[in-house]
Amino acid sequence: MEKKVLVIDDEKYICDLLKGFLEDRGWRVITATSTREGLRKTRDEKPSIVLLDIKMPFIDGIKAIKLLKRIDQAIDIIMISGVVDQNIVRRSMDYGAVEYILKPFTLEYVKNCINVRMAIKGAF
Repeated sequence: MEKKVLVIDDEKYICDLLKGFLEDRGWRVITATSTREGLRKTRDEKPSIVLLDIKMPFIDGIKAIKLLKRIDQAIDIIMISGVVDQNIVRRSMDYGAVEYILKPFTLEYVKNCINVRMAIKGAF
């Protein structure tokens, strides 16, 4: 299984930060700054893991989880958000997110979450 991550965040600097960090550690990283672009790249690129922001224009992260799962039920979705709301966290998990990381985050923590998910999938 290829180590491929899709980062969907409307803040380009977050996409660039995660892309640079993860690529330096051997991951193939695709980025999208809109949910629509992220959905298209999920269909085209078939990533193992999606790092998804909650606060996205037009299609928010909660709706995006449902749409991503329709494309690939097995995809692991890790939410990344500055929103501290137990309702949103619970809904994210109910719809299929496997982790909820609060901003600001450390890059090492994100890497560890991805590595855990890949180990569970048997990719390591």
